[in-house]
Amino acid sequence: MNICFITYRENNPYIGGIEKTTYILGRELKKRGYGILFLSQINSHSYKKYEPVCKELFFPDCNIIDSEINYSFFKETIEHNSIDIIINQYSTTKGFNTLCQLVKQQKANIKIISPLHLDPTYKIKEISENFFIKEKNGISLRNWFKELFLYTYSKVIGSRETLQIVRGELAYIENCCDRVVLLSHHTINDIEKIYADYKPYKYCAIGNPIEYTHAENKVAKKKQILYVGRIEFGLKRFDRALNIWSKIEKKFPEWQFVVLGDGGYRQLFEQIAIKRGLKRIKFEGFQDPIPYYKESEIICLTSSSEGFANVLVEAQNYGCAPIAFDSYSALKDIISDGYNGYVIQPFKNTVFANKVQELINDPTTRREMQDNAKRYSEKFDIKLVANQWEKLFKELTEKE
Repeated sequence: MNICFITYRENNPYIGGIEKTTYILGRELKKRGYGILFLSQINSHSYKKYEPVCKELFFPDCNIIDSEINYSFFKETIEHNSIDIIINQYSTTKGFNTLCQLVKQQKANIKIISPLHLDPTYKIKEISENFFIKEKNGISLRNWFKELFLYTYSKVIGSRETLQIVRGELAYIENCCDRVVLLSHHTINDIEKIYADYKPYKYCAIGNPIEYTHAENKVAKKKQILYVGRIEFGLKRFDRALNIWSKIEKKFPEWQFVVLGDGGYRQLFEQIAIKRGLKRIKFEGFQDPIPYYKESEIICLTSSSEGFANVLVEAQNYGCAPIAFDSYSALKDIISDGYNGYVIQPFKNTVFANKVQELINDPTTRREMQDNAKRYSEKFDIKLVANQWEKLFKELTEKE
């Protein structure tokens, strides 16, 4: 069986969650005897080199994904490589779905799988949770009234319009594929609430994989709290993480906060940290997170929404205790509150900070939680996740 993954960027495991997921899954399926092809829209020429796991191709038109030249190239590539299944990793992008539809019209027996890597309600959450952020908009009376107007508009009109858009997107994704793969069974509840006409038979759930390590972490833990992700407002809301650290830094002079990632607001947050007199926060930029997972005690995530949050599972794999806001459904699969981490009511920064302090002050509980976290993450091992994908392939192809 031959499988083609289509993505926006090259599948470099160092540049993003979708790329890393594709890389790990593609490599494992290739080991199991599948023919694997990666086909991407752009080559971002990331600074971090990687070893390709299979043949990698790029669409000739990197600007318009569903252009005529890309369709011709896609069709020829599918035929030349005898592709049986297309996994559309950017199913929320209309152009990728259009290409899949066109190919399906020409080759009816090809199967299209569309993983949904985002929380289906993320657009609604991004609108509703992005108001009255003093770090972003300042605290002048003029800005406050502007935010009040925008907030009121979003609640009265904007949220309804966004809901209609989300329903339309879900319907379109459904119609362009044979199966929609969610990252958690819990996510189906979100879809039921916002899209009553969804087709249940088109959905299944498979979590993102990690390369689980059975070996003990022999790297000594530092008194270190970790954040991994984009440094932005939007969905990631790094301002919350900074505010939480501001509440606890002076209480624990031996601890530090390490930030991995980058974004358009990095310099702003660095300046805010300086103005607040924060001495033990380190902005490290894009880095391989594994060495930091190994040496960190706690990882924090403060997003308004996530699709899956690979970083939480990866960090647990290396004995790092996670704390996150209960802001997306898949979190229920990743953290069992009080057992392998803490789940915090959205968006109570003080409660979040108190839980961080509890773990800092109680090394026994922290060690137990870290041990539990490592065991808990094993269910996302690539070998187990690949088994679920193989079951899906069999189900789709045996219907012929």
